[in-house]
Amino acid sequence: MILFDETCLKRVARKYGLDLVVLFGSHARGRALARSDVDIAVRRQPGRIEPDSLKLEIAGALERAFPEAAEVDVAFLNEASSLLLFQVANTGRPLYERRPLLFWQFQSYAARRYDDDYKYRLRRDAYLERRVKLWSRTTARSSGRN
Repeated sequence: MILFDETCLKRVARKYGLDLVVLFGSHARGRALARSDVDIAVRRQPGRIEPDSLKLEIAGALERAFPEAAEVDVAFLNEASSLLLFQVANTGRPLYERRPLLFWQFQSYAARRYDDDYKYRLRRDAYLERRVKLWSRTTARSSGRN
């Protein structure tokens, strides 16, 4: 796992009202290369959507907590898809929790969201498959192939 400045991270979390800061991706799985970026997921008060300017400010502040990182990518869990929530919940390592068990509660929420969205992912996949087949037939006809 990558080294980080815990004092700086806590200061950033408190300043911006972050409930949760989670390391995920290759560094959390222990498979990072020398030039791998650091993937960080953050959550503020549940349900809030942040303006882009504040997101950039938070990302910049978090970069200072990881001085050895080539690049820090920040994902905002408040607006994340159920797939990203599930990935962070399953592979993530909490670096900061505003209160005990917050990451565990997040994992439970992410699993429920992922499960709830399952039927929509199936419908989307079926739709995309139909569109690709239709496109393939149309392309084959227009090029003179059958």
